[in-house]
Amino acid sequence: MIFSTIVALRNKYYDSQSHVKTSKIPVISIGNISSGGTGKTPTSIFLATKLQELGFHPVCIGRNIHPSSKKTILSEPKNPLSAEIIGDELCLLQEKCSIPILSTTSKSKAAVEFEEYLLQHLAKPVYIIDDGFQHRAISRSVDIVLVDDETVNGHLIPFGINREPLSSLKRADIVLNFCKNSPNEFFHQYSSQVFTAKKTYSKPYFLRKEPKIDQKQILVISSIAKPKKFRKDLLSQGYFIVGYKDFADHHSYNEKDIRRISQEFQNSNASYFVTTEKDVVKLKKYSDFCNSFPILVCPQIVTIEDETMFLQKIVDKLPI
Repeated sequence: MIFSTIVALRNKYYDSQSHVKTSKIPVISIGNISSGGTGKTPTSIFLATKLQELGFHPVCIGRNIHPSSKKTILSEPKNPLSAEIIGDELCLLQEKCSIPILSTTSKSKAAVEFEEYLLQHLAKPVYIIDDGFQHRAISRSVDIVLVDDETVNGHLIPFGINREPLSSLKRADIVLNFCKNSPNEFFHQYSSQVFTAKKTYSKPYFLRKEPKIDQKQILVISSIAKPKKFRKDLLSQGYFIVGYKDFADHHSYNEKDIRRISQEFQNSNASYFVTTEKDVVKLKKYSDFCNSFPILVCPQIVTIEDETMFLQKIVDKLPI
């Protein structure tokens, strides 16, 4: 009851628009109403890639998950910064799309602070705000909100995972429906623009060293929001999990972690490790580990039905 009251008051505060900053660069927000694991990062990668193909120059703004100061960090594609500095999700997004990244504790402040610099150096810049639906201090051209079955069936914090009620979807310009059990028609009560989306995996690849034997006995390591879902997906693909190590979402691996998972692998009958791309950007700094063990990486991707119409709806809203 207390949390729902706070959410309602906060939204009322921003509904007037008098407390909202405006950037000269168009803003696309990708967010959700639940906490973690809906697919925001692969959706941001998908959208950044498509915008580049359409002639835009996307710049991603995201939260610095372990800031040493409140200053915004600009990571340029020609001189990319590590996951330890800008965060794992932003590091992965830059690695996949080769775009500028603003890692910050204040997304609205970062958008305004860097707009002149970016307008001078980029022809058609567009901000993509990662996890931006609740960050209403910056005006946006397009609000994209992701929903899945856990969102639909969830309760508000602290009794569930939802940060806002389903009624908040009325603020969304576009709803991306990742649900298996809720059709698009269910969300039409909140938004007229609903597109079916799916999270899948593209072809996995070995990081540096491949196993000598082609087997599917694996040890899974991950620091993501929904590790059980990741393991379930691997089982459905025919892998046999002989062990796993779950770390907290965004966990920064240390030497102790590396020794522990290395020892566990040696004590198991696993053929290789399996992990996510978000984990690999943090594991790469341990070169001895990466060179000594076979590590299979499973890239997660997003596909959207009626992709052409989805992109057209976004472009039509951009003031360019």
